[in-house]
Amino acid sequence: MTFHHVKITETIKELAMKYFQRESNRTSLMTITSVNLFDRDSKAIILFTVLPENREHTALDFAKRKRAEFRDFIKANARLRVIPFIDFEIDMGEKNRQRMDELTIVASDAGKSMTERIAASEPETPAKAEPKEKVTRIRKIKEVSEGTKGKVVKKRKNSVKVVKLKEDED
Repeated sequence: MTFHHVKITETIKELAMKYFQRESNRTSLMTITSVNLFDRDSKAIILFTVLPENREHTALDFAKRKRAEFRDFIKANARLRVIPFIDFEIDMGEKNRQRMDELTIVASDAGKSMTERIAASEPETPAKAEPKEKVTRIRKIKEVSEGTKGKVVKKRKNSVKVVKLKEDED
């Protein structure tokens, strides 16, 4: 992929996100996942996912209905040599990836008892360790005096970063 190709795909993806955020009726969440360019950047297929999944066909119909308006939106907001023909599709690759994740979790949980599954699903709370050093920032000081408790780590024009060691806090 050339830099020009990547720039076009990212521009179209960003504009698609803005356009559907503005134009959708918010009954479903449309997420633009990728843009595929074909025929020397003259055709673009925009892939998206929809939540809830039962609204996919409605969202796809909406996106296909708004193709011409979206192309005009690209003309107004992007500087591209050729404005590609736009088409929309539901991202089946993303749906397959999510399904694989679900199957992996089910397969790994197959040999465990119910109590082991519950224990695995609960996040562990790590024991809180005491910090070894405390970092404070002192602003608008041009010079640091010799009596400063701690070690001067960074000294800039208008700020100083001082690390107070644990034994100095007492």
